[in-house]
Amino acid sequence: MEQFISIDWGTSSLRCRVVNAESNGIEAEVCSEMGIAYVFENWNSIGKPEQERLSFYQAILGEEIKKLEKNMSERLDGLAVIISGMASANIGMKNLPYKVLPFSISGGDLGVEFINSTKDFNHNTLLVSGVRSDNDVMRGEETQLIGSVTGSNDEELYIFPGTHSKHMTVRNGQVNEFKTYMTGEVFSLLSTKSILSKSIEKVMQLST
Repeated sequence: MEQFISIDWGTSSLRCRVVNAESNGIEAEVCSEMGIAYVFENWNSIGKPEQERLSFYQAILGEEIKKLEKNMSERLDGLAVIISGMASANIGMKNLPYKVLPFSISGGDLGVEFINSTKDFNHNTLLVSGVRSDNDVMRGEETQLIGSVTGSNDEELYIFPGTHSKHMTVRNGQVNEFKTYMTGEVFSLLSTKSILSKSIEKVMQLST
């Protein structure tokens, strides 16, 4: 497999990338504000039966993959898709159970589910589950961590910003604990809903 499509589907944004598996390079990327929370709200509003939920979410992904194809000037039919983040949550395309701490920074013991390609979505898909501790949960950041670790034997702290920022502690090749901080969500509320929002100007948008 020389290429695959990486989908990072967060609460508030959707990021799709074509990854070269040999060089680990990103060959194309599109981002949008079609986060899981927004898509789930749309899904609830149309009142379709639950068995159609997966195809509804796949249709969203299909449109983003078309944007990748336009950027690359080539077809991506049949390319494998790996999805992490909130897509495996109860508001996502399919709810998967969390992997219980600890987990290896190699990613080999994360929970995954294989979804076969269909006529309407011609991509074999690997859906990656999240991780939980006794009092916290995360979906998506665990896969970002796998690509960031240094391999040091020392205890390390990794901080991932986002809607719900995660601070993860790595010891001896394993994540043993993590904590969630709602910094991104608090900023979003302050900058869009509070009295302070009138004094804030949006200067950067997600690219399409």
